[in-house]
Amino acid sequence: MSPGRLTVMGDSAGGNLALSLVMQARQAGLPQPARLVLVSPCVDVSCDDPAMAKLERDDPILAPEGVREAGRLYAGGLDPRDPVVSPLYGSLRGLAPIAVFTGTLDILNVDAHRLKDRARQEGVSLEWFEYPGMMHVWPLYSLPEFRRAVDEIVAVIEGSRT
Repeated sequence: MSPGRLTVMGDSAGGNLALSLVMQARQAGLPQPARLVLVSPCVDVSCDDPAMAKLERDDPILAPEGVREAGRLYAGGLDPRDPVVSPLYGSLRGLAPIAVFTGTLDILNVDAHRLKDRARQEGVSLEWFEYPGMMHVWPLYSLPEFRRAVDEIVAVIEGSRT
């Protein structure tokens, strides 16, 4: 299968890995996939955006301290702002079109917005799906919003959206 037909997708920490993977592939001169789909992605393991504190009280799943500690362990000896472990700090130029699915109750929604802004600044195609009242990785739960999110993800992967 040619890379132009592939979708790279990940949720939460897997969204981090997916974005970091395509960034590193670009740096190595490898072809980009057709698209990148990120669901509740953790794109900054430092979790130091003050806006997270406002969401923390409403997020039923994540807390910045826990994500920050997991990020510290994941980073090993790397700086938590190294784009390899926090892809938000790397350039998005030249990446495949990105689709981001985020819920407004997820503390990582703050960084998803930062990713959207970065894509806009760098002229990278990013399709935005923000679900009011949804928590971290809500498409994995049996909620009414699950079906709509899954249908939209499938549409993105099939190429009928991006």
